[in-house]
Amino acid sequence: MSGADISIWPATPFFLLLASIAVLPLVKKHWWERFYPLVSVGLGLVTVMYYLFVLRKPSPLVESGFEYVSFIALIGSLYVIAGGIH
Repeated sequence: MSGADISIWPATPFFLLLASIAVLPLVKKHWWERFYPLVSVGLGLVTVMYYLFVLRKPSPLVESGFEYVSFIALIGSLYVIAGGIH
């Protein structure tokens, strides 16, 4: 797959989230503090729906989920181990 074959549209929710994190706390602070979880979950759902309904390939989501769970387990174990070191 060459660079010309890759579309920018699947990355749009990520770019919107980055722009929102950079701009909205400065422009609409109280709105952003209240609705940040909804904005982030909504943009994440856009990406999930793209993989499920447009590409019809749930395997990247499942693989990413397994990697995420293993990463959280690693971080949690390091936190527990480091807690015993004084």
